[in-house]
Amino acid sequence: MTMELDGSPLTRAYNPYKIEDHVDTFHVILFDQKSFMYSFNGKFPYLEIEYVDGVDVCVSFFYRPKNTPGARVSRVIFDKSIWDENTAIEWVSNNGLHLWEGYLPRNT
Repeated sequence: MTMELDGSPLTRAYNPYKIEDHVDTFHVILFDQKSFMYSFNGKFPYLEIEYVDGVDVCVSFFYRPKNTPGARVSRVIFDKSIWDENTAIEWVSNNGLHLWEGYLPRNT
């Protein structure tokens, strides 16, 4: 029996990850989406991963008390015609996306 973690960006990713099915894609959900203020999909150089076909990474920002907003990879979107769920989960874990943490820099 696997116990599911809470998925809070302040603590740890879901274990196991959640899968959300869509028409042409499926999303590997790493954290509770309601915890985030806003999100961006794209290619982010600071993630230091090799982007591959059929993958869209979503970086989301969340409130941290008395601190600048934190950032996490909240979900990864995979093209169903290229990826299956098991391979996608392996790719997410091998690239450490569930562990990545960042912050929203402020202009001073």
